[in-house]
Amino acid sequence: MIDDRKYNISIVSDSDPDRDVLLSKLQAFNASKGVAPAVPFLIKIHASNKELIAGIAGRSLADWMLLELLWVDTVYRGCGLGQKLLKLAEREAKQRKCIGMLLDTFDFHAP
Repeated sequence: MIDDRKYNISIVSDSDPDRDVLLSKLQAFNASKGVAPAVPFLIKIHASNKELIAGIAGRSLADWMLLELLWVDTVYRGCGLGQKLLKLAEREAKQRKCIGMLLDTFDFHAP
């Protein structure tokens, strides 16, 4: 059993500098086990006026593609851009030899 009186435990925002320290330590541990660092990706769609109207971002880690962001501007929802982005991300995952993809979302994001 851990004695909490021996530790200073805090919950802070994601922008805390110790987040980078944690990431660095985890990456070093993963590397010692033969796991390559995560490789990020971004697929974006711009309208003819150069405005960003949709995008998907994430990273591949080991043999998984982690989808972290998927957004389509309200005006363009329902016309297939989200589906197009997911298909392009799936193609990218296959090129990276990933065995699966993970996307976490809310019901109201994809009615």
